Order: sequence, then structure tokens, then C-alpha cells
Amino acid sequence: MEIYLASANPDEIRQAYKLPIAGVLTNSSIISKEKTAFPELVKEIDQIGSLPFGLQIAATEEHQMMKEAFLFQSLLQNRVLHLKIPFCPDAFKIIPDLRHTGMVLNLTGVSTLAQACIALESPIDYLSIYVGRVTNAGGDGVRTLKDIKQYTVYHNKRTQIVAASIRNTEHLEEVAAAGADAVAIPYQLLLEALESQVTQDSVEGFKQDWQKVAQR
Repeated sequence: MEIYLASANPDEIRQAYKLPIAGVLTNSSIISKEKTAFPELVKEIDQIGSLPFGLQIAATEEHQMMKEAFLFQSLLQNRVLHLKIPFCPDAFKIIPDLRHTGMVLNLTGVSTLAQACIALESPIDYLSIYVGRVTNAGGDGVRTLKDIKQYTVYHNKRTQIVAASIRNTEHLEEVAAAGADAVAIPYQLLLEALESQVTQDSVEGFKQDWQKVAQR
């Protein structure tokens, strides 16, 4: 399962690059947390490593969506643009035109199997399921993701299924077990996923025993 960092904070991105992440994904809500102006922020992040960087189209009208897509691409010089496209009718108008631009295409905001059935007929690379938001709305986000993943297997779809809107390590483990191909998580959750008291105790035990061995 690919691990993507959900952050637009340059310091977090630099630290996350020391871990085995597949790239960095953002949206307007994530970017709004940073004080740097948008173009300068993207250009700063573009100087960090070379993994794919994701930017989210906010518009839902065809021409404005295309305008945003090419604006994002123009800001990146050192990596592939992982373009996040909101699920809406006009998304299916622009996807064919963007298919051969070198961008990675990720259709986002999907919350039902019915939406996924339609989305998976388009030539997209990734499909993002908002697991946490589905659950918060009274649904079962993990079950929705699992059903969509099973659908891709049954129908031999190559699109990768991304678990987004992940709230905690329990959610992370559940979507991993449900078959998610990728997950987008914030920096703090990435750090929390590294922690385990059992692991810490085991490592400490090995260190203590090694000291005994070394002193012989």
C-alpha cells in the first residue's frame, strides 16, 4: 500500500521524505493552513525531493477546471503533478483531454459504490474514497472502500483505490486490511503509525541484552 503524506507544510514534508512515502497530496483545506502565498508555497515544496506532488482542483466547471490544472502544472518543474479532480459531471469532460499531459489523474471525493462504478469507466490512475467523511455522515467508510476495491478486482480495473480522510491509526489499519492500494494521511498520523509499546519494549530488551553480551 502506497503511503502519501497529506500536508502542505514544507518542514513536515522534509521530515516525511526520510520515511518510505510515495508522495505528497494536498487540497485547498490543507494549503489554507499555511501562511505562504500559494504560488510561492508550491515552488518551495517543488524544491524538496522529487516525488509526485498532488494539488486539488477546486472548480467544478469544465473551462475553469482546465485552467487550474495547467496552472498547477506550470508551478512544478521538478516532479510529476498528481492532479486531484473533484467528482462532478464536468470531471468526465476534462479527463480525456488531460490523459496525455503527463499528469497523474486522481478523481476525488467519491463516497458511494454507485459513484465509483461510473468513475472507474474513465481513464483515471487513482480514485480517492473519503473514508472518514463517509463515516461521519452516518455511513461505513471502510465498508464502502472495501466494496469499491472488490468491484475493481471483479471487473479487472487497474485504477488504484486511495483511502483519504483517515482520522486515526485504527482507520489506517482498517483500510489497509480492506485492500486500499494507497492512503493519504497527515504527518502526525504518520508518526503515530510508527509507534507501538510492544515494539519499543522489544527493542529496549534487545539493547539491554546486547549490553550483557558485549560485557562478557
